[in-house]
Amino acid sequence: MPELAEVRFKENYRVTVHRRFAEAIFDTPLSIYEQRIFYAALSNIEPPIYKKDENNKVVLDENGKKIITNYISEFPVFEMRLKEFGELIGLKEIDYRHIKRIMRDFKKKGLEIHRIDRPEHEIDARDYRGINILLESEYLHKEGKIRLEFSPKLLPYVANLTGEFITVPLNVITSFTSKYSTKLYLLMQQWKMVKQKEFEIDELKEIMGVPFDIEYQAGKPVKSFKLELYANFKKRALEPAINEINKYSNLSVQIVEVKIGRKIGKIRFNIGQSTTSSIPKQPSGNGQIESSYTLQEYLAKEVFDDSGFGKMFFKNVAKSLAKIPNLDSDRELEHKVYLGLTELKIYVKSQSNLGEGFLISKIREMVKSYNDEKVFKLENDYKRTELHPEWFNEINSEDVKNKRLEFEQKQPFKVLRKEALVQPKEDVSEASETPPEDAESKRAELEAIKQEMLEKLASKKAKM
Repeated sequence: MPELAEVRFKENYRVTVHRRFAEAIFDTPLSIYEQRIFYAALSNIEPPIYKKDENNKVVLDENGKKIITNYISEFPVFEMRLKEFGELIGLKEIDYRHIKRIMRDFKKKGLEIHRIDRPEHEIDARDYRGINILLESEYLHKEGKIRLEFSPKLLPYVANLTGEFITVPLNVITSFTSKYSTKLYLLMQQWKMVKQKEFEIDELKEIMGVPFDIEYQAGKPVKSFKLELYANFKKRALEPAINEINKYSNLSVQIVEVKIGRKIGKIRFNIGQSTTSSIPKQPSGNGQIESSYTLQEYLAKEVFDDSGFGKMFFKNVAKSLAKIPNLDSDRELEHKVYLGLTELKIYVKSQSNLGEGFLISKIREMVKSYNDEKVFKLENDYKRTELHPEWFNEINSEDVKNKRLEFEQKQPFKVLRKEALVQPKEDVSEASETPPEDAESKRAELEAIKQEMLEKLASKKAKM
């Protein structure tokens, strides 16, 4: 059975899908509830990290494709607590009958979508391929949880993507209240670089998810849309979706109605960038509403969130870290500070009589040493050697060093870095890989440091 993964909600999570998903047609449109659950789960899928060579360039395989170091071979079973579930979909009161109905309806949903491995010129407009979204949906009343297991057929469209993908903020999607907004938003994101795109009315209705029935006229199947008249489609689907996209996202969308004869047969979209947006706050993993936070606040929360300290502790940590120049723009410095905080946390956990006050004082010492350039010195123009404060050398484990990969996976998708207020570029989110020849020497070095630490601790205990 696939592993369980609790769905988390953070303001900077992003949803990434292949462009063919943006053009896919749902056989039965997702309700606004189902959309929020679906895209919240997708936002928890880790973005790919690409393998790099010794010159920090992305390595390609024999087919010229990027090699992914954290390749996802199957979906986990996504699990969500009812409290967060209710906040996500906008339920003020949790009614088990309502939840069961949502889970039952969601299980039935599927979509028509073309294979990623089929080039455009091989696809005929009359081709059909349908897949289900879910293998299983489950509501556990006594545990207060829901579980979703996605179809493996969906995986290529939402994970391990190296090209032709669209990435959007989750909090924009969960701000929408019209069920037609998300698909149109993804479609506009796909064509925003072109700045203009034209669709036939029925084609647009299909992609946006306007319900339809199949009727037979003279023995031929014909789609009969619920919003058959253009005036109804415009008023109830198109205009509400455009208004929400313009309000909550960084896109500015305008339409031009193109007549074919006397009727409006096509819609031309003009797509630009907006400088303003108004996005409501989103639920966090603990049921609280979490607003945007700075890099310093992120580092404090990421390292010490499970330590049980109060709000004032996190404010003091963030305030101290704010005194380090260039922390917002220097990724290498940011990672070294993260490691320093993690090392300090491990050291404090190994001592029974050290608390918040000690931590704050040592963090201030660390900040001062960074600012006095005592922590780092340049050996030459290209190599940097670390000189840690004394407490930093007390404990240094391979486990902590290996957190580099985990740390890189989280950036910059969960924090508002100064240089990533716009959509992050591909190379920002990629993790550096330690060359194989260096791995053994690093392990030996870490083992020696660990042994030295144990000897120091043993010596201290002998003197006591």
